[in-house]
Amino acid sequence: MKNSTSILFVLALAAGAHGATTEWVGTANGADAGALIMSGGQLQNVSHWSNGVPDGTTDVIVRQNWTRAMGAGTLQMKSLEVKGDFQFLTLSADEENAVRNGTYNQADYKAPTLIIGDGGLSFSGDGNLNIGSVEYRYGFEKVVVGGDIAFNNMGRLQICYNPNSTYGTDNWSLDVGGVVRMNGDTGTQLFAVNKCGNGNYEGPNPTATVDAYVRLGGIDGRGYMYSHDPGATSTNIYFQAQDGKTFQGGDWTGVIAKNYEDGLSVTFNLVMDGGADGGRQYLRLAQDPERAFEASRRPDIFNLNVKSGYMGIYNANASRFNKIELNGGTLEVAYIRAGTHDPSQDEMGSIYADKLEINAASQIIFDVSGGASSMYENDMMYVGDISGSGVVTLVIEFDANYFAEGKEINDSYQIFSLSDANNYDWAQALVKVMYKGGDISGQFSKLEARYSGDGTGGSVWVDLVGVVPEPAAVAAILGAAALAFAVWRKRK
Repeated sequence: MKNSTSILFVLALAAGAHGATTEWVGTANGADAGALIMSGGQLQNVSHWSNGVPDGTTDVIVRQNWTRAMGAGTLQMKSLEVKGDFQFLTLSADEENAVRNGTYNQADYKAPTLIIGDGGLSFSGDGNLNIGSVEYRYGFEKVVVGGDIAFNNMGRLQICYNPNSTYGTDNWSLDVGGVVRMNGDTGTQLFAVNKCGNGNYEGPNPTATVDAYVRLGGIDGRGYMYSHDPGATSTNIYFQAQDGKTFQGGDWTGVIAKNYEDGLSVTFNLVMDGGADGGRQYLRLAQDPERAFEASRRPDIFNLNVKSGYMGIYNANASRFNKIELNGGTLEVAYIRAGTHDPSQDEMGSIYADKLEINAASQIIFDVSGGASSMYENDMMYVGDISGSGVVTLVIEFDANYFAEGKEINDSYQIFSLSDANNYDWAQALVKVMYKGGDISGQFSKLEARYSGDGTGGSVWVDLVGVVPEPAAVAAILGAAALAFAVWRKRK
């Protein structure tokens, strides 16, 4: 660590000097302020961090207030624990004033990188963690977290990035190898995954915009996931494992939205690419009855692309997708909440989208369960139109809580409602029936999908004739299929 003379020199020139060394200057308001490094089991108060100090083996704890991370260097640590309200500022005070008075040139901005190892990022106090300077116009080049992000009691995690960078799948703005765990008790926690461009300043760059690319190893819990300011023009969230890791997945209930009604058009693209061996990801996009952000602040463009792995979705019309693309993997029509379907409490699962494109071999899973009127009910997809040339397998899963062994089936189940047109050849679709985790399609003499309607709308039905096997037959089927279906898990 540099001596005090060097520290003062760097601070004096911080407004105009950005080199290979990044300086982290913590506040000095006492033992509970600024940046603290855990070393040898002891907390050490530091007023100055330089590039490479701490290193990737260090567990870092920060308590309230702020620290400055400036220049194109890297701050690396094994873990980061946040004890209270804390902000990473990425400009000096003079630079922040220059932004506000319109004399700062965005092209001069050099952004630091934050790398947190497998120890992850956790919050153990009450408050928020904010990343970025000048109302979130200038932030980190990228944030990489090897482990989980655990919200615990954190109210908000707000991240902005470098407005000069071009992000993509080869340059993630945020890359989380573990699971984002929004595990607070209230369900009102906010993950501002792209918070960029607040502040309407004059000068060379009055609007700082970022098209963010975010990779998550899963998300779990409850809360809000936002594109938070007018400069956050698009946010692309990939559910995918970091290199050398396995996708973990999770079960998340919440609202995906923009947190404003005016400003630039906002796009949210969700991409499921968890791989055949990864965990399941559920997104239950429930309506928010108190603030109704889904209806008033729904992203201008909201898309889902399933490429590989297993994605379960519940949404209502207020949070409908503009487009769903099936390019592989499995899409499950999920319930509004995890657990066994209770027909006296909830309707069946639903997915709403303006368009559905079936572009490659994929699966869609529909549950058939008990209904409130003693009739069987099933999950539904409500779409504008369907197109594509890929082969889709329609999986009908009989809920064992309502279907007894030996029951004869001669029924038709409506699984799609189309409000516009059908441009898909349903004769090429495959139909599979699951029961207690086993494929019982061999017990059916008729397994067909058909479209009924015209150019102004219609329905897709699955026609089934067969029998739910007796217990011995079910046991035999499960035994024969044990290897083939070892990864098939009961829906949540």
